[in-house]
Amino acid sequence: MERQMQTKLHFTSGQRSRAPATLPGLLILLFWTPLPPAQAVLVNGASGFDSPTSFGFDDQPAGNTFTAGPQAVGASTGETIVFTSNNDDADGGAVISAPAEPNEDEPRQYGLGDNGTWESPFSWAGVNSESDYIEFRFDSGMVSAVGAFMNYAPGFGTPRIAAYGNQGQLLESYNLETAAPISTPDQSNGGDFRGILRHLLEIRSLRLTGAYAVANTITFSRSVTPEPLPSSSVPGPLPLVGLAGAWGWARRLHRQTKRAANADRTQVGAP
Repeated sequence: MERQMQTKLHFTSGQRSRAPATLPGLLILLFWTPLPPAQAVLVNGASGFDSPTSFGFDDQPAGNTFTAGPQAVGASTGETIVFTSNNDDADGGAVISAPAEPNEDEPRQYGLGDNGTWESPFSWAGVNSESDYIEFRFDSGMVSAVGAFMNYAPGFGTPRIAAYGNQGQLLESYNLETAAPISTPDQSNGGDFRGILRHLLEIRSLRLTGAYAVANTITFSRSVTPEPLPSSSVPGPLPLVGLAGAWGWARRLHRQTKRAANADRTQVGAP
């Protein structure tokens, strides 16, 4: 909520009045507009990520590894990125699944209900529950944009994507069912990209929660292409159509203030 600034002039006989407001000062107050806060955007592609870096899970141990971590991932990036989860069931908790080389004797599968199935030779990291989460923490440095090629099981909990800051504070969180649903009916290895873009280096971790959310590739960037701000939030001068009126208002207020101050001086001192 913006605070409205009011100038109250109060003249009392026997006291020196406040100096009259100057015309430049009034115009500065008139044209001053606070800068908008950093923008945050839920995105369905990485086009706004400058020089993006991506990693998958093909380099993880072959087969299904049920783990809550911490487990190092993304070695191909040369950075320290850590996978964690709160789903620590050793027989069916959060899972990192990678193909065996050169061939897999037992095909791997990850069911997504109406959204089909992920299966060999795909690799993935999955929540593997209706309400738990998996998280990717960027220990080599915070990022300004991060997302995943991902999917979830509609109707099995609420799928959410969230970004957290350096102190573990929530920065952004989106319900994907309502904000940006993914629909891949009966597809094999289907999905879509969902991510969060901010204009500052303040994202420490990406979290996917609920609905058996699963990610195949994580993409991040430390530089973004700014999204255009809505015209109503762009700071700057008033529209040209109102400049003449604004100038006239400022001049009238300046003259009125000056006359009041001069009248008060006749009461407190020699002219």
